[in-house]
Amino acid sequence: MFLVTNLILKKLMVRTILLLLLLSLPVQALQILQPKDGYKTVKQSFSQIESTLSPTQLLTRLEKSAKSGNAREQFSLANMYHGGIGVKQDLRLSFYWYTQVAEQGYANAQFRLANYYHQGIGIDRDMNEAMQWYQKSAQQDFVVAQHVLALIYQNGETGEVDYDKAYYWHERSAQLGYGKAQSSLAKMYETGQGVDQDLILAQHWYIKAAQQYDPKAQYDLADFLENKINSARAITWYEKSADQGLVAAQYRLAELYYLGDLVRKKDDFESLKWAVMAAKQGDIDAQFLVGVIYRNSEQVPHDLTQTLYWYQQAADKDHAEAQYNLATLYLMGEGVQKDFNRAVELY
Repeated sequence: MFLVTNLILKKLMVRTILLLLLLSLPVQALQILQPKDGYKTVKQSFSQIESTLSPTQLLTRLEKSAKSGNAREQFSLANMYHGGIGVKQDLRLSFYWYTQVAEQGYANAQFRLANYYHQGIGIDRDMNEAMQWYQKSAQQDFVVAQHVLALIYQNGETGEVDYDKAYYWHERSAQLGYGKAQSSLAKMYETGQGVDQDLILAQHWYIKAAQQYDPKAQYDLADFLENKINSARAITWYEKSADQGLVAAQYRLAELYYLGDLVRKKDDFESLKWAVMAAKQGDIDAQFLVGVIYRNSEQVPHDLTQTLYWYQQAADKDHAEAQYNLATLYLMGEGVQKDFNRAVELY
């Protein structure tokens, strides 16, 4: 029984490593590093060896192939050592193998290598090297590299802010469909940073980004529609973002429903629903709002136990209004035994 179980565990381990290797290659990496049928080819070759190789044998096979110059295996090894997939994490070895692939001209590896230099991962930080590799990757239309390059210029990480270059790379990446670049480009148009302010183009790019189901992009679009266009359509996008768990969207919906802004009517039940979601994720403003609703709402039944609980949650994180309101409850003995000393502490 032990031998059978051990064999099964070994096979499961190999399958896991193989799966992680496949998953560790982004779609663009598969397209760049493989022929058109690369995914199928890799899957078939892995299937042929998984029943006969142990994890150690698989690693040996990959290393042998990588040392012969096979870019696919080199990239796989780099990913394995980077993430500790089936091996002990070794950032220097992952750096070495990413370098081998990058020098063969593959954009994904060039981006990974640039990131190592940029963040100082396993090596000393070197912005000159980082910029060279980001440029090489970006010139091949690797959209993430283009976006990161734009942010570097936008934030002046190389010493000077360069909005022209930031705009160029954001726009190039955005045109290729990268959502984060689309959001960044929209923000530039909204604020007039480095370009003439253009709210029509800002809305265009916010919509493009939001349509990719990224909750932050959906929130940014909602915020734009609320504050620049004053459109009730903001509610729809806040809800899309909130449904994906973005705390900022959940709290903003809670506020809008509580105040009756942009919605058909004030709705404390709807406000409470969203506020509780955000509060449970630790948002102190939401925690305070839940307490307020349970104490003051004319729609939701009062519940001082809930009020005390949520005021305390927010007060413990130094929310000034929660501390003041909680102190008042102790001073008045509202829902709790009067405690003058506790009230003074909170005030």
